[in-house]
Amino acid sequence: MRARGLWLALLLAWGALTFGATVEFALSLPGEGSSWAATSGTYSGRWPEGTPLRLSVRVAVQPPQALTLRARELPSGAHGSLLQTSQGWLEMVYVWTPPAGSSGKTFRFSFEAVTSSGTVPGPTVTVEVTAPPTSPAQSSLTPGLRQWRRDQPLTWEDFHGLPPWAPTDELARIHLLFGYELTVGAEYDHGRGVWVARPTRLTVFNAMDPGKSWVYPHGRTPAALAHEQAHFDLQEVYRRAAERALQSLSAVGSTAKEAQAKLLEQAELVFQQFSHANREAQLQFDRETDHGRNIAQQGRWRANIDRWLAEPPTLPFTSSP
Repeated sequence: MRARGLWLALLLAWGALTFGATVEFALSLPGEGSSWAATSGTYSGRWPEGTPLRLSVRVAVQPPQALTLRARELPSGAHGSLLQTSQGWLEMVYVWTPPAGSSGKTFRFSFEAVTSSGTVPGPTVTVEVTAPPTSPAQSSLTPGLRQWRRDQPLTWEDFHGLPPWAPTDELARIHLLFGYELTVGAEYDHGRGVWVARPTRLTVFNAMDPGKSWVYPHGRTPAALAHEQAHFDLQEVYRRAAERALQSLSAVGSTAKEAQAKLLEQAELVFQQFSHANREAQLQFDRETDHGRNIAQQGRWRANIDRWLAEPPTLPFTSSP
């Protein structure tokens, strides 16, 4: 089941009676609607230990006046970023990871708005921490990374990072990692009288870092997510091509050590070619699609990426090594 952000709106109409102003809060929580229960402005839910929790709180006041949003209670280790959004909304985004040993404990977030007319209490979120997930890490190279898989498309729950303070022309940004691990061996070729080195174990990985990937709360749209998925898929095109090229390499030398050293040097040069081509393709993808806003160009790139996945020799920005 694909998780999605859930907007829960709470209108504090009594604020208008007290201070002559109407203060409205909106709370964004991860997961399906059934994951959180609401009672008189308090939202309660459960969250697994060791898994980053992201929530955002927005506040607006009418008529417009000086406005500050602040936290009254936060779990230790929670960190936030204040964003100025459109239509007069002020927004705070928090990320918190329940620490080891916190399973079974309950933690609270609570917020308030400070206006020229006075202070208005906002929503409260209580989180009961559950046992950590039992599934193995998705990356054997670095725990916490999410490796590309065709049967596991991205969701916004994979984006845990804080968006930048200053406005950007992007609604979201995926933080991609592209690398390889190579072990080589050598055998003596009696016919030629040389040592021949070849790969014995090769891993080329395409992963994203959820902790460094971010999205503005107002940017959690299907189109924006499709654009970030296309970035991930585009890098998979280059991962597959790099894997094929590296696996086919060999090098010769008068000793096993010399042949292995030559192969490792050759492998690095080949991988850097694909890494550079990948970066160039990613940049052109963003330029031509205007970070996903140009629907026609986004569709053209989507078709090309699907074709490149099926027909790797048609890769852009590179040639066969």
